Amino acid sequence: MDLAGNNPTFLPNLTAHTLTCSQHDAAGAAANKPVVFEEYGVPFPHNHTGIEVPWQQTVLASGVAMDQFWQFATTGLSTGDSGYDVNSIWYNDTEYQVLARDHAAAMLDKLV
Repeated sequence: MDLAGNNPTFLPNLTAHTLTCSQHDAAGAAANKPVVFEEYGVPFPHNHTGIEVPWQQTVLASGVAMDQFWQFATTGLSTGDSGYDVNSIWYNDTEYQVLARDHAAAMLDKLV
C-alpha cells in the first residue's frame, strides 16, 4: 500500500510501484530508518522480469535498504515442491538468474 492509501499490489503498473518505492524511501529517510520493500510480485508465471526488473532498478537507485519479491519456489525437496503461486520465481528458471542472483549481487554492492 502506498502512503496515500492506494493498494497497487497486483497491478502490473510500473508507475504505481515506482511511486510506492519512492514514497517509502522518502518516509524512511525522513524518519532516519531503513526501508524494506517486501513481497512484491505480479501474477504472470515464468514471466515476471518485464515488470519486476524496473522495480528492482528503482530500489537500486533509491535509499531502500532491502527488497524481497514474492515468492521463491523450488522443486525436488524431500517433501515435494515448495509452496508456490502465480507470483513465484522458480529456482533455476531463466528469470531466477535476473530477478534473484543478479539483483542480489547488485544489492550487495549497494551502499545504504
